[in-house]
Amino acid sequence: MVARNRVGLVYSYNENWIAGAYYVLNIIHALKAIEDDRQPHLVILSDSYENFMKIKEQTSYPYLEYIPYPFPTKPNTFIENLVNRLTDKLFKRKFIVKRAKYPKLDFLYPNEIKGLSNQLMKINWIPDFQEDYLPHFFSTDEVMLRKKYQKDIIVKGD
Repeated sequence: MVARNRVGLVYSYNENWIAGAYYVLNIIHALKAIEDDRQPHLVILSDSYENFMKIKEQTSYPYLEYIPYPFPTKPNTFIENLVNRLTDKLFKRKFIVKRAKYPKLDFLYPNEIKGLSNQLMKINWIPDFQEDYLPHFFSTDEVMLRKKYQKDIIVKGD
């Protein structure tokens, strides 16, 4: 049996921008429609286990895994804190810097996680271009910020 691709989906349920949550749910429903042996293993990166359970209940997707995001880091031990205080005083920098353990993924959507491998396939989504079709709902500054964000997405996508 061939190993399943591991696809990371960043999921955040927010009543103020529900379209983003619906978009991720629609991706999962679409993936359920392909043959079982080609369905990827989905890693749901979310700030709460409750969000993960909503996805699990609403989609019944068979290959789901939850990983908290932002990724947790282990706190320093007493000795590590002492070493850091000493090196901070002597060298103006801490010697012990713990980094979060990142999940192994083949693909990530959306590309909003700093620190993941540059070799990882990533895509982004520009939601709806509302500022182009309903400009009266946005200030000039907000339109400029949206356009800058869209350009950044184009540069960072694969």
